[in-house]
Amino acid sequence: MRCATRYLGLGAFLVLALLAAPAFAECPDGMREFRGAITSVTPQKLFVDSRLDDNIGFEREQATRILDASGKGRTSWKQLRAGDAVVICWRFEDRPRKAHTITLR
Repeated sequence: MRCATRYLGLGAFLVLALLAAPAFAECPDGMREFRGAITSVTPQKLFVDSRLDDNIGFEREQATRILDASGKGRTSWKQLRAGDAVVICWRFEDRPRKAHTITLR
């Protein structure tokens, strides 16, 4: 019985570790990650829809960096388009949410 309980606990720990690891894979310490597809872009704000149907808005700040991992050559806010797959790094304490880094996928 103890052996089965240990294996069950170990399995639960591994599942939680696998689920939590991708959330912090690309953003620096102290930041959170939001993945999804851009639904709309304005000069100061963009909206991103995740796989869980969360449509969240992020404001542009002067230090927002655009990184292109997709090879499309887009490196500025003006080049972002609806439908682009992105990973956004943001700080939880920002009110309203600010996009610090946007990585195109």
